[in-house]
Amino acid sequence: MPAEVVYEGQGAVLSGHGQVTAQHVLGREWLDDTVSWYRLLTPISAPVPVRYDRVEVVAAAGEHAATVNRVWQVLDPSEASTVEIVRVTRLDEVTPP
Repeated sequence: MPAEVVYEGQGAVLSGHGQVTAQHVLGREWLDDTVSWYRLLTPISAPVPVRYDRVEVVAAAGEHAATVNRVWQVLDPSEASTVEIVRVTRLDEVTPP
């Protein structure tokens, strides 16, 4: 069954290296998350992703971007906030076997 495209457009994938730093400071896993923790930023007008949706980066603004052709899955629906400028969704990278 082919994948259904839910959203195609501008966004950003940011790495969560802050979590790794917190793990070293705390001496334990932070919030029991995996080290492969990323955040997807999309416009508020984009659909809300659901758990296990697949996220692929097919192009990037920077010519040396290391995110092109990488794949993630959505961990949770987007984060909530009293002021939303962009939609923030937690991701986990899908690593090849």
